[in-house]
Amino acid sequence: MKTPSIQSTNTMMKTNPSRRDALLFICTSLLLACRIARPPAIPATTVPLPTATSTASPTATALPSAPVPTASPTLVSTPTPTATATPKILFQEIFDDELICFNLYNEPDGVKLAIGNGQYLISVGGEENGYYTECKAGFNNFVLEFDTTLQQGNDASLIGIYFRIYTGSTYILWLGGDNTYCLDYYNSDTEEYELIFNCWPATGLDYADTIHVKIVAYGDQIAIHLNDQLAALTFHPSEPYGRLGFSVYNGDPGTRTEILFDNIIVRELSPADLQVFLGEENG
Repeated sequence: MKTPSIQSTNTMMKTNPSRRDALLFICTSLLLACRIARPPAIPATTVPLPTATSTASPTATALPSAPVPTASPTLVSTPTPTATATPKILFQEIFDDELICFNLYNEPDGVKLAIGNGQYLISVGGEENGYYTECKAGFNNFVLEFDTTLQQGNDASLIGIYFRIYTGSTYILWLGGDNTYCLDYYNSDTEEYELIFNCWPATGLDYADTIHVKIVAYGDQIAIHLNDQLAALTFHPSEPYGRLGFSVYNGDPGTRTEILFDNIIVRELSPADLQVFLGEENG
């Protein structure tokens, strides 16, 4: 915002020729009166010259004292509390005795499920190719955040994060053992997969380390963050409401893939989350 400037105008007094002539005439008359010894009826101090000059007092000089620019800071500071408000948590899995999304039963052959150190382990091996679990709760616009670690696996290992599961259709974010990521959309009407964006290398990341994943879903806009860096931004019309799911695939039968999940939180969107869709976030 440009602060408006105030320009003061200075009034320049100029001598009026007609007034000068009048003064000369008055002075001449007074001198003549003194010569004939007439007492001056009107003292020279009563001539209203000073009052005429006093009318030119620069009243415009009072304008700069008006604090017009001081209104700007109060307007700028008012949105600050809204941006710092804590978003409401819609769902959280802390991996205690009462699991919400995950479970410790129905283990197919070759699949092991376990809880330890506040983390959830999915281990897939043998001839079993994968394991999938789904949350029963559904969400509309949301932010999903969690930590994941490829504890054991190979380049063919896959971590699948399903979101907006609705009437069989779903988005799937794949994290590959070869340090790649890609996004699919499965359409239950056509029973076909649509590749939203191709599998790209996660530069500078190693899935053997703990990776923080953040998915922002708002209307037809989706943003993917890996370790707090913007990895992908896409626009894709679909049903905005849906459930969540997680899967682990060992890729090659006979091998074993073990994935740890931790700190799973689903929360409401905040103004800061939406900045990525306005092009105001560096990622």
